[in-house]
Amino acid sequence: MKISKITVRPVTIRYKRDFNTAYGPERETCHAIAEVMSDTGMVGLGEAAPLTDFTGESYQTVEAMFHGKFKHILLNSNPFDHALIHERLEAIKGNPAAKAAVDIALYDLMGKELGVPVFKLIGGRFRNRVEAAEAIGIDSPERMAEVASDLKRQGFKTIKMKVGSGRLADDAERVAAVRNALGSQVDLRVDPNNSYTVDRAMQFGRKIKRFDLAYLEQPVAAKNVKGMAKVRRTLGIPIAADEAVHNSEDALRVIKYEAADILVIKFAKCGGICEAKVIASLAKAAGLKCVLVSAFEIGIGIAANLHVACSSPSIELPCEIAIGPCYNDEFTQGLENHLTWINVPEAHGLGVNLV
Repeated sequence: MKISKITVRPVTIRYKRDFNTAYGPERETCHAIAEVMSDTGMVGLGEAAPLTDFTGESYQTVEAMFHGKFKHILLNSNPFDHALIHERLEAIKGNPAAKAAVDIALYDLMGKELGVPVFKLIGGRFRNRVEAAEAIGIDSPERMAEVASDLKRQGFKTIKMKVGSGRLADDAERVAAVRNALGSQVDLRVDPNNSYTVDRAMQFGRKIKRFDLAYLEQPVAAKNVKGMAKVRRTLGIPIAADEAVHNSEDALRVIKYEAADILVIKFAKCGGICEAKVIASLAKAAGLKCVLVSAFEIGIGIAANLHVACSSPSIELPCEIAIGPCYNDEFTQGLENHLTWINVPEAHGLGVNLV
């Protein structure tokens, strides 16, 4: 079995509401759908969800990689020589979202060729479905509370809210408004997207500690792992590491300094299923939990997240993979999506197809 052709094309995902973070406003995103074809007639689907603020990628950089270096690595290779292909891809600096599209497509291709779902290739099924969490962008306290109330009515039991607007008092007011709207029965995550200094993070943490957070996500700069460890020790609030964990090497550093309780895995950061499984295993060995977070992916990326989550014991928290409240998927079919939870696909490969 050999790879005979690779293609990539753009899809634009438009949000139902503006999604503002410490990085700025977002209204839509352009992802890449990859197709890796074999000489047996099978087609593996992959998705790249570029995160410019995290990795500097865009659809254009992903497309360039597929038409350039990836083409030379993949064509005439056997997709089952996954470790060899992975090593060759990792020799290329950066481009994790583009690598994720390849990695996901290879697993889809292998699953289809063997007639099994992807989770059977990466450890087997540990759970049958994954609970979904949803996120709220930065807005006025009143508007954020309104969105939170609506998500609660839809049945979400875990909600993440973005902060990092520049004023601690304003961010604290937003947390108070959202917690008041949610009551005590919904878990609340707060994410400043590494926008605070250590001192400001501790000031902010003291202001909001009474609101019983599920965790505070990446409060300080990604490179300041020791500073994040200090925040964790001082506040006594669970800390999640996102921007600080792009790959397994980063995960080891966070574990070494005891800087977090939860590791946030995004395919657009780590490069796909293979590295996500390594990070999840490291977390398990260190006694930490993981959460998978989608970069507003369509069914291809979401299905890949589901296969990793269902086969990884450490990914026990609700994952931010909800489709519906913030955006729709008009491009794929196959997911059994119940909004606040999603069943793991049983069909061959990823279990999703293009419409």
